[in-house]
Amino acid sequence: MVNGAILVASGSFNLRLQGGDAVFQFAHGQWPQILFDQAGQRIIALARQIVIQVHVGNVDPWGQSVNKGAATACRFEAGAWHKPQAGDSKMADGYSIPAEMTAIGIAAPGGPEALVAQRRPVPAPGEGEVLIRVAAAGVNRPDVLQRQGKYPPPPGASDIPGLEVSGTIVAAGGGADQLIGQQVCALLAGGGYAEYAVAPAGQCLPIPPGYDLVEAAALPETLFTVWTNLFERAYAAPGDTVLVHGGTSGIGTMAISLCRLFDVTIIVTCGSDDKCAQALEWGAAHAVNYKTQDFVAEVKRITDGKGCQAVLDMVGGDYVARNLDCLAEDGRHVSIAVLGGAKAEIFIPQIMQRRLTLTASTLRARSVGFKSLVADELVRTVWPFVAEGRLRPAMDQRFDMADAAKAHARMDSGAHFGKIMLTM
Repeated sequence: MVNGAILVASGSFNLRLQGGDAVFQFAHGQWPQILFDQAGQRIIALARQIVIQVHVGNVDPWGQSVNKGAATACRFEAGAWHKPQAGDSKMADGYSIPAEMTAIGIAAPGGPEALVAQRRPVPAPGEGEVLIRVAAAGVNRPDVLQRQGKYPPPPGASDIPGLEVSGTIVAAGGGADQLIGQQVCALLAGGGYAEYAVAPAGQCLPIPPGYDLVEAAALPETLFTVWTNLFERAYAAPGDTVLVHGGTSGIGTMAISLCRLFDVTIIVTCGSDDKCAQALEWGAAHAVNYKTQDFVAEVKRITDGKGCQAVLDMVGGDYVARNLDCLAEDGRHVSIAVLGGAKAEIFIPQIMQRRLTLTASTLRARSVGFKSLVADELVRTVWPFVAEGRLRPAMDQRFDMADAAKAHARMDSGAHFGKIMLTM
């Protein structure tokens, strides 16, 4: 019984409505008999797409030869079944996709305990999208804010947290079926804390042979964020000096790695001497303990009073005015979060006289087109370093997906260095 409609069928084909609404079977060479619900509507006619998995035999419902276990798709429109068309999703040969999966949902806004395992429908990829069987997912600060009820997913995005994953593509919508079977890491707008996740094909990056899948999942969110903000919006270039707050976070450690690769001197701030030592060991040129040192004075000292060319800030609040004091003439200030406060008081004449630039961005709600362009640029400029093993993320701890609450507690503690990961 699905929405009041009884589906009558038996046999060797497993058929699933898009979105996981129902699962039923029908015999080879036969279409299912469907009884009408009280509204007189066929439940099957409400589905946008039907996915058929061939379990036995070598002939599809249209009498065409297929490999045993191969997958195809069909549509029910205008009272009739239709052959696969461009835009219908395809599955990996011999791979059976379940109707449901385990995901980590948010029971109610709150602490780490708000994260609970749930049974959810396996999402279906649309045009230009892929379905990834998830191997690992990264834990990021926006996930924590979403858990707290402070950062809702953008319209159309999954309410399941998780902005980056790695895994194997097992199904694809129209225009992306050539990716089936590939191992990728991907940037998502949500949905990563799950056994399966849908991603736009353009936001997927190929995992080089031999590269650890968990490490690959730790790349997209911080790599996209640091590249678009520090190297594009702030125009960091070889020979520049930049200031990045949160030096031992995922963002901070990725910024350190990229600055080393692109000959940029990076100064980071950290909350303890031990963390400063970790940042220096990871490759930062300078590390400042913001609890015991004045980072403005330290930047001036390090740069011989000239200031730095760019600041990447995730604190906001009263840090903004202090960041501006760190900038050299024509310096650029980029805000990517407001963990220390959403309001700042600044002296506008200082900006005018020194020709400073203040800009900011968020990534999650940007269009697929924009993020796909960033992915293309990363493939050309950064991915060779990944393939050579010269760019690897700083890894903190790995937790089973079922222990997502423990992973969030680790992030809340602030004790982590680099990326916290969830694994299947």
